[in-house]
Amino acid sequence: DALNNFLMLVGEEDPQAALLVMQRLEAKNPGFGPIPAQMSLLYQKLGDYANAIAAMRKAVAISPENLVYTYNLAILYDLNGESEGAAMLYRQLIEARYRGQELPAPVEEIQERLTFLVSNR
Repeated sequence: DALNNFLMLVGEEDPQAALLVMQRLEAKNPGFGPIPAQMSLLYQKLGDYANAIAAMRKAVAISPENLVYTYNLAILYDLNGESEGAAMLYRQLIEARYRGQELPAPVEEIQERLTFLVSNR
């Protein structure tokens, strides 16, 4: 946690340098979801949505139970104009809520965004 916090602070000043450190950490810890999740945030800061999406997809693959990662991936798809991918993930989040899981955002907001995406196809 301390290293993660430190790297996020470095990422505020120099996202490219923080990415290099994160890439080395990922090579040593390939099954640790927080690393690609944080890398995704750094890619976003750099405006590199393709790599941000790829990194968050990796985080979701490592930790599919982590709904924060799923939500963040849905938002990335949404921001990148990939409405079908976003809608699919928003649906998964709503289904998780009905199974009793806690969502990282109000279900009403997720439903509202899903409705908007589906109605504007």
